[in-house]
Amino acid sequence: MSRSERYKEYERSYTRRVYRECKECGHAHRRRESCDCWDSDDGSEPRTPPRDARPGHGHVQIALPPPPPAAVAAPAPAAAPAPAPAPAPGPPCGYRCCPPQTTTAPSCHCAGSCTRNGMSECRCPVLFDCRCIACPQPGMAPLPPPGPPPADFTIPVVDCSTGRNRTRNGESYTITIAPGAIVDDVISLLAPDRRRKKVIVRWKDGYSEKLDELITLDEIKRKGKHLVVEDRDRERRCAY
Repeated sequence: MSRSERYKEYERSYTRRVYRECKECGHAHRRRESCDCWDSDDGSEPRTPPRDARPGHGHVQIALPPPPPAAVAAPAPAAAPAPAPAPAPGPPCGYRCCPPQTTTAPSCHCAGSCTRNGMSECRCPVLFDCRCIACPQPGMAPLPPPGPPPADFTIPVVDCSTGRNRTRNGESYTITIAPGAIVDDVISLLAPDRRRKKVIVRWKDGYSEKLDELITLDEIKRKGKHLVVEDRDRERRCAY
């Protein structure tokens, strides 16, 4: 007989055992005295409930709750850095450009920067709290004095065309150009009909060039000799 067959025979012989049943609870046991569920004193109900015939006598294993997590101590906050010590106050300023030291504010520290006899050359360091009366703002140079306003300038014109300017003013005349004018204003004045007339600028070095928006009035003022007005259909250019 194999091992598996012997085990099956053992199970069949185990189930054939005769057990007695308790009349009160129905629990199977060998002897009546071995039953632990006897009646109560008054006979009304048993002290313990009848046992369940299911495996484990009907007891259900209840899962216990997990233990609470261990408390982790929070790290201690880092200590704040100690504040930097305040700079030591410097000696009081004795120059004329600074007012008297009447408050607890830092002194001017203009030693070697201001002049004792005046306030025109006050140059205090930028890093110090300068309270000089005539000292400019830190990091800024004093503004230069304003120059004279731009003035008008005049330039001669040689008119070789057949327009009304030649009829009114003759072959040669002079025009005055304002500081706020542009080259287009000069061309519109000398050659109102640009399809028939053109304006040429003669430079001091002997060269000539057609006047257009690429030439500035400052160049004409510094390097221009005179202006020439000609007709576009003219075969020979003006000799001037």
